[in-house]
Amino acid sequence: MNKNKKGFIPVVLIMVLGVFLIGASAASFYILKQAGKVPGFVNVSQDVVATPLPISDSDEVVDIADEFDTTVIDSLESDFEELETSISSL
Repeated sequence: MNKNKKGFIPVVLIMVLGVFLIGASAASFYILKQAGKVPGFVNVSQDVVATPLPISDSDEVVDIADEFDTTVIDSLESDFEELETSISSL
């Protein structure tokens, strides 16, 4: 019966050490990322995000037509182009 328990302690010790190392690595990565010292990760400020235009709750045809008229379809394409240029500059 003692033969089976002989290898149990080293296995548990290795598992606990592995969990500790993974936790320490995750904590150090998080701290360095918040400090901005991890290459490839950039903190994005909330000022970059544009506020969307308000959408009315009206069901009137005139209001819906006005919202369709003010919608700029080309802005989506320009948004994608801006994202591509910003990504390529990284």
